[in-house]
Amino acid sequence: MRWTASILAACCLVAATATGPCPAAIYAYTATDKPSNGPDANYNTDVWTVSTNGDTPVTNGDSDLLGNSGTNGLNGTSGAGAGDLAWGIHLNDTSQVRARASITDLIGRPLSNPGESVAIDFDHGLVGDGIVAVTFHNNPDDGNEAGFVLFGQDAHYTLVDANLDGDMTPVGVTSDGFNLKLTLLGPGTYELDVDKHDMQPYNSGPHMLLNGVSSLATLDIEAFGLGDAMTPGTGPEYTVYFNNLVITTVPEASSIAMIPSALATIGLGAWASRRWRRRDFRRS
Repeated sequence: MRWTASILAACCLVAATATGPCPAAIYAYTATDKPSNGPDANYNTDVWTVSTNGDTPVTNGDSDLLGNSGTNGLNGTSGAGAGDLAWGIHLNDTSQVRARASITDLIGRPLSNPGESVAIDFDHGLVGDGIVAVTFHNNPDDGNEAGFVLFGQDAHYTLVDANLDGDMTPVGVTSDGFNLKLTLLGPGTYELDVDKHDMQPYNSGPHMLLNGVSSLATLDIEAFGLGDAMTPGTGPEYTVYFNNLVITTVPEASSIAMIPSALATIGLGAWASRRWRRRDFRRS
């Protein structure tokens, strides 16, 4: 039985040398309740914490909801969006609402290895003169390391990272939503992929994380109100939906470097096993 297990392990390691690291771990979460409730996702997991106007916590409040992303567009209609059940944050009487997911809490550590990624379906709907942002952090107290931000009155999302002036993207306003995926490329570098429902996919190419960091520990979805949204009851109201959070991890490079020696050890064990069985056969 141990010999068979060694052969299976060898097959896994051979596949790893041919195609990259041995199987990546994938953590996938979908909405089951409003973000401020817990658990708010499948597997009885509490993914998000919600706050308003900075760090005022929200528990089962009016600033978030479990809703239908397909009704997030003009006149209550939209495309595929983030799904007919999706997490949502709602902005009207407050100037800021934030939903925060701790990657460290969900998978046990921050993302730091090349090839690791975090992806989410995101649907900003109509934001008027507000701001919506998806931001990534190493330490939230030190600010954003990378952000995908739609500023008030701007027609397109902007990447905000080590390029402090921002990098305008061809990803424009849509009520259909899109999938957003950030992948670490190496120390301090990443790329962003946007798969939008009504346009060709967009890839940012290599970008630098802000503050010279090489790991990401939290993900924020934020909505900021401007103009009339700062006056209670006057609107406009903003609802931002998100769903299908997927975190993918890969082994550290040091574990990949051990593959040749592991293969040698497994091969030696298989050879010794065959020799031992031949000796037993001759004696019989």
